[in-house]
Amino acid sequence: WILKYSLDRPNLDGLVQHNSFPSGTVTCVTAVVCAVYLVSARRWRNLVAINGALLVLGTAVSVVVLKWHRPSDALGALLLVGCYALAVSAFPIRISTPRHSTLADPGNERLAQV
Repeated sequence: WILKYSLDRPNLDGLVQHNSFPSGTVTCVTAVVCAVYLVSARRWRNLVAINGALLVLGTAVSVVVLKWHRPSDALGALLLVGCYALAVSAFPIRISTPRHSTLADPGNERLAQV
């Protein structure tokens, strides 16, 4: 944040509005797509990944074409969210109950009585 205001950015003669690095729009869309991917079931992940990638790519291209941001702003947003997504996915949390509980198994009751 300090570097953003202390470093001088060249003026592109009005070609790009004065938005900051990284693109908040691309960051938000990419974060939502990554979150949906991480919580989706394994059978849906390919579909979520393909559609999410198209959505993120379309958003990144549109903010550059509409001259809201520079290409480096969109790329920085992708890298920022990508680093956080990799960090989160490195520690998977598995919350599931065992399929066969020893208390629910009638075979164990007979063995315990004998």
